[in-house]
Amino acid sequence: MESTMQSGQQSAVPICSLIIPTKDKLNFLKPCIESVLASDDSDSIEIIIVDNGSVEVETQQYLQSLSVMLNVRVLSWNKPFNFSAINNFAAEQCRSETLCFLNNDIEIKDPQWLRKLLTVAELDEVGAVGCTLLYPDSSIQHAGIALDEKTIAQHIAVGEASGFLAEQGITLPYPVDAVTAACLVMRKALFLRLGGFNEDQLAVAFNDVDLCLRLADKGLPVLSHPGVELIHHESVSRQSDELPANRKRALKEHAFMQFRWRIRLMGRRFSSGIPDLIRDAALVNEKASTPDVEIARKAADRLYLQDSASRSSSKEMRNMYSTAAALSETQDYFRNLQSDYKSLEAHAERLQHAHALIENSIFWRMTYLLRLLKNAITPDSKKQEAVSEPLTIENSEHATRKVEGQQLEKQKLDSSAKAALDKFLTSAEQLQFSKTETPRISIVLVFYQQAHLSYLCLQSLLEFADVSYELIIVDNNSTDETPRLLHKISNATIIRNTENLGFVKAVNQAGEAAAGEYILLLNNDALIEINTLSNALQVIDKDETVGAVGAKIKLLDGSTQEAGSIIWNDGACLGYGRGKSPDDYEYMFQRDVDYCSGAFLLFRRSSFEALGGFDLDYAPAYYEESDFCIRLQKLGLRIVYVPTSQITHYEFASSGGREGAQKLQAEHQQVLCAKHADFLAERFTNDGSNVLRARTRNNFPNILVIDDRVPYPSLGAGYPRCSNLLFELSKMDLNISFYPLLIPEEKWDDVYKTLPNTIEVILESGHDELQSFLEARKDFYQHVVVSRVHNMEFFNHCLSLDPDLLGDAKIIYDAEAVSAPREILRMEFLGEAMSNEDQAELIDKELQQSKLAEKIVAVSNNEAEIFKGHGYSDTIVLGHTIASNPGSNTFIQRSGLLFVGALRDEGSPNVDSLLWFLINVFPILEQAIPGIKLNVVGDNSAPSLATIGKDNINFTGRLDSIEEMYNASRVFIAPTRFAAGIPHKIHEAAAKGLPSVTTTLLAQQLGWQDGKELLVGDTPEAYAAQCIKLYQEEALWQDIRDAGLTAITEDCSQETFRKNLAGLFT
Repeated sequence: MESTMQSGQQSAVPICSLIIPTKDKLNFLKPCIESVLASDDSDSIEIIIVDNGSVEVETQQYLQSLSVMLNVRVLSWNKPFNFSAINNFAAEQCRSETLCFLNNDIEIKDPQWLRKLLTVAELDEVGAVGCTLLYPDSSIQHAGIALDEKTIAQHIAVGEASGFLAEQGITLPYPVDAVTAACLVMRKALFLRLGGFNEDQLAVAFNDVDLCLRLADKGLPVLSHPGVELIHHESVSRQSDELPANRKRALKEHAFMQFRWRIRLMGRRFSSGIPDLIRDAALVNEKASTPDVEIARKAADRLYLQDSASRSSSKEMRNMYSTAAALSETQDYFRNLQSDYKSLEAHAERLQHAHALIENSIFWRMTYLLRLLKNAITPDSKKQEAVSEPLTIENSEHATRKVEGQQLEKQKLDSSAKAALDKFLTSAEQLQFSKTETPRISIVLVFYQQAHLSYLCLQSLLEFADVSYELIIVDNNSTDETPRLLHKISNATIIRNTENLGFVKAVNQAGEAAAGEYILLLNNDALIEINTLSNALQVIDKDETVGAVGAKIKLLDGSTQEAGSIIWNDGACLGYGRGKSPDDYEYMFQRDVDYCSGAFLLFRRSSFEALGGFDLDYAPAYYEESDFCIRLQKLGLRIVYVPTSQITHYEFASSGGREGAQKLQAEHQQVLCAKHADFLAERFTNDGSNVLRARTRNNFPNILVIDDRVPYPSLGAGYPRCSNLLFELSKMDLNISFYPLLIPEEKWDDVYKTLPNTIEVILESGHDELQSFLEARKDFYQHVVVSRVHNMEFFNHCLSLDPDLLGDAKIIYDAEAVSAPREILRMEFLGEAMSNEDQAELIDKELQQSKLAEKIVAVSNNEAEIFKGHGYSDTIVLGHTIASNPGSNTFIQRSGLLFVGALRDEGSPNVDSLLWFLINVFPILEQAIPGIKLNVVGDNSAPSLATIGKDNINFTGRLDSIEEMYNASRVFIAPTRFAAGIPHKIHEAAAKGLPSVTTTLLAQQLGWQDGKELLVGDTPEAYAAQCIKLYQEEALWQDIRDAGLTAITEDCSQETFRKNLAGLFT
């Protein structure tokens, strides 16, 4: 818990709040505080000391003495050390509008230090300001921070004499990549809008660098002030990152920074002295005696040019940016929250769905069930481990308590259900079922006592049955209220036995009376939910190889009873997922299983008749459905678990309770072993470590695919290809798991609208849990496919922590695109062309990520040759696949231009190309083609686009379908200046019959010719001329369209894609 020591109260608003975290180390803290108090303006500042659990008596006494001072507050932080969280906590309580983060090992030597820093930090154009820090020997420890792609960040001018900067002619504030939080000054409102330091991923290291880079993303430069020098005893308050205890945390933070800022870090190198760019910028300012505000504005311009990859100096561009910069703070802040929002949104949807099931059910109307099913709304979120937990006394006690809790829930349900039944039986109401001559399903219910549960079951059928059905009830001589209940049922076939024949014989009786194409066995203590029947019927109805389907079965407390079941080689059975949350990803995908419980089992009546019904050797009950499913499989049919069909099950209602059920199960297990020794010999040994392998009833290889996120095709950026890849894999004899590494939070409905429901999608895991996920599934996967270089980097990092993490799994690297050539081009456009040596090193660094891969997948022959040229011979090409589907509109019926692409990130190829087009090309087109319009489709959240408000430019945002756009537009534009991979957008436009104007770069990536499949222009004038020509010349337009459609047929063959994909796993 955090707390505040008693302190004096300061009336006036301080000019700055100094935040100083500490833990003991009085020999450093005391000189720090005394030097602050001795400096100018000390009476006008607020000092907040955050004590992180000091235990030394001297320190505690000193803090107590400070707490009585008017401008000093001492806060307590009694949690583990987290530099980011400590400072965030303190910042929220500061009274000043300006913050100064100061280490407790800083000594102030310049009495005017704070006034100098505040003068710069309070400028609207500045993000943050730091200063020169000196070692106790007066050599420089920090003069700003420069990025380095290997180490992330390096201090500038380390080891140089204190007068080094002045000797270089640098005396004014100068822009740097970052400054250390040992002394960092910035506006409080800006800090809070940014969300503060990243306390989740960067608890100790790099949090200051990350903060400064986020400021730069908003066009707000970070400056270092050479006129302020402080003494810094570096990191005396925490232990080295090289110590074993800290190494794992340090590696994780380093990996996060490498991933989060991979684009900014690419190609950046720094070893010592002052980076040339910083020196040059500083000297230009010195020469002109530039005021601080103008230094900041120049630095902001430099940031913009870097991020937008554009060298345009037009007035329109600068005006656009000036306004966008004012908006970017708010826009980027909300964009930074997008991931958290999606997580909350997905969670809220699950809550709403669960609540709706309760509120719309018969339970709700019984008033009691809201409390009864409260755990169904918020079940235990702990994910099921791949390996069963060992049986311990603690686990045994937990299991006992859980059983006792379930018994209590049953007692509560019994009470409320009996009251509801009594009310119904004394009323004039009837249970009126529909009558049909040709039912699709014959629903079979076997009654024996438990009339109150039977009543609930019948009510759920009346409420949620959504297919044509007949109802067949077999009553095994019930002596409770069941006869009265049966008397109040209309339009059902009721078979009344004079003795209790048991479940097996009763089902066979019902089977003989059934008229439906399918038979559904439903326990009378089960409740169906919305779409339960239709979802199950759809699976078996469309596939003749499916012999039976089962549902996700939930217990009264909302936990899982069964998500498909396993039969071990000793005949024992296990309900997969028992006791876990039914919403965990392991139970959300459809798969073949050994058998499904007879509590809900749907099969063809013809199969039931062919097999002679249930085997009477299992009478009265238990193991009959296991035997039946085995016999179906011996006929070559499959048993399928359908997670979108769900029921809630009382369990053991008619078997004499748990003890009686277990006795019957033990006896019939031996019967099963005697009848199906051949089948059981091929099953897994009854061991918890085999659960993961045994959950799926096939011997197909298990494949793990890792990519950024669920690949919604409308996102572009390689996701259409990933989507198609997963679809094709799902059709093969493979078991597929998909791990979204970057964005792991999605809505389940959206996931399985995009991907086949037979793919296991590992949501809610991401970077944080990849290591533990792979550890839990070691030796489970035969192949791991990793897509995109940044994901491969993180994957390699996990392997570096545990080289044996994958067991014998083979790694396949799907490059998706070789990004180094794109970065080389981007640097050229920035006017920072790389040397041949640096280019070769950059490419080699990227390709090195694939060194552990057995096979490499490239999207084009050009990129495959890059890999092969570096010694990676086992490289195959797997490009895009798309079918031609040209729109029907003719040349005359079409008008306007179309641009498609994600426009989220400043400096990205899409944002750069659109801005270049709008500023340099579109004005020419407006003069040549009066009234010309441009539709821009895709996420357009990049701040630099915010001020484009012309009537003839329409930003549609992301659309689920753009078929109409393709059919209505006359020319597709793709003015991309730097990019990697294959431009799928050109493929898609050509497949829709829309000709394109591109750049030479894209034409080369496609292998298409200017004037044949597309038109090419690289300068503004040439690009505009090609657009005008294609827009106005119908014959040319038709020729380009026809050639593009032909190229799609040749280059994007589904058959070739499928064949090459299958070859990866042979």
